[in-house]
Amino acid sequence: MNNTVAMYPFNAKMLPIVKYFHDLQSKYHLAKIISPPGFSLTGHDAAYSRNHPDVGFIVNDTIDEHDPDWRTLIIECAMNDATETNDFIETNYDEIITRCLQAGKSVVQYNSDTKSSNRKLNQVHDKYPGMLHVKIPSLPEYPLKNVSSEKINSITTPVVFVGGLLAEADTTEVVLALLKRLQKDNLSVMTISCHHILDIFGAYNIGGILFNKEITEPKKILTLNSLIRNLEHHTRPDVILIEAPDAVIRYSNNAPNGMGIYSYMLCQAVQPDYFICCVPYQFATNKMIEKINDDLRVRLGASMFAIHVSNVQVDYDRINTMNKISCVHNDRKSVLSMLSGYTANSSIPMFDIVHDGIDSLYRLLTKDII
Repeated sequence: MNNTVAMYPFNAKMLPIVKYFHDLQSKYHLAKIISPPGFSLTGHDAAYSRNHPDVGFIVNDTIDEHDPDWRTLIIECAMNDATETNDFIETNYDEIITRCLQAGKSVVQYNSDTKSSNRKLNQVHDKYPGMLHVKIPSLPEYPLKNVSSEKINSITTPVVFVGGLLAEADTTEVVLALLKRLQKDNLSVMTISCHHILDIFGAYNIGGILFNKEITEPKKILTLNSLIRNLEHHTRPDVILIEAPDAVIRYSNNAPNGMGIYSYMLCQAVQPDYFICCVPYQFATNKMIEKINDDLRVRLGASMFAIHVSNVQVDYDRINTMNKISCVHNDRKSVLSMLSGYTANSSIPMFDIVHDGIDSLYRLLTKDII
């Protein structure tokens, strides 16, 4: 019998993981998704968080450590440097983990902070051996000290790079949809991401390199190139599927949006063969796409191969008042009314894989790969 799990804290960024949870792994069976009360998701289908079609999981807001419906809590305790952190829920992680362990539940803790050390949790770990599993990003099969070359070596496997103009524009959704479809055709896929919890689906996490403040930027690029070359040699994949670590482009002077620095470094290390760009529907006009594509071609060395049009919408008021990107997810009708006109005039193929599925994009992509 599969290990039944509850997942916490559920938020909009976790929706693709919930949606594809049972399609891409068989170790766990997802029984409950739990969100902090302040997220206003309680009682709704998980897809409500992004205004997507229902996925069949209703959001709870209470972690009941005595609930017989699940045996393991999967908890993500920290975000990486390229995502926002929800400070108001961070302080209760230790208490939640301890409570679950005391009730006989096991805990899988995803912690993106490789240097964190928590004496209280270490004591709990010793008291409940084999029940707390702490997962932090590590460098698979290739230590940093072995990187000495000043040369960037080419990757021979086709590289599909998925990035968004905004970090919220469904990049994880597109990556997991492609992964599922590629595996359906029995293709071997090496998936690379900075979203640490994706290792449930066999993805390699490179956040330990990109967000390491003790490594120079040139060294990070060389390390990533060497690491991915090494993994390519050992795993012999048919396709390398990479999720961009941040938004691929600067948004504005008021909200730089990270300026796409991490994505730039990653594209220096591994040149994409196919770039699938996730674009908010507000920016999907042909004139805007051409302008953005020209910029991406120069900065990343990668033109858009195809576009996923997301229902994400920028909250301009928040940008003006807080100098910070904030988004809402509009309804399907608003996207459709604009998309129908844009698609006919676009020089780059456009898709909405959330609502229409991955097949059309997949057929276009695999014309060249297979």
